[in-house]
Amino acid sequence: MEQEIKELLSNHSQLSAEEIKNEDSLIDDLGFDSLDLAEIAMDIEEKYDITIKDNDLNWITVQDVINYLS
Repeated sequence: MEQEIKELLSNHSQLSAEEIKNEDSLIDDLGFDSLDLAEIAMDIEEKYDITIKDNDLNWITVQDVINYLS
C-alpha cells in the first residue's frame, strides 16, 4: 500500500514515487495546497472504495496518509 500511495501522490506532483519519502511534508516538501489534498483524498476514496470525512483530512506527512489507510 505504501508504494501505491506514493504513486498516487506522484500523480499530483512533479516527483516520481521513488523520490517521495514517508517523512515528507505534503505541503512544505511536496508543495500541495488544500485543493491538491482534497483531490488526493478523492483519488484515495475512489481507489480504495472508502469515504474520507473532511475532519479526517489532517494529514501532515506522507506517513500520515499511509497510517490513515492502514
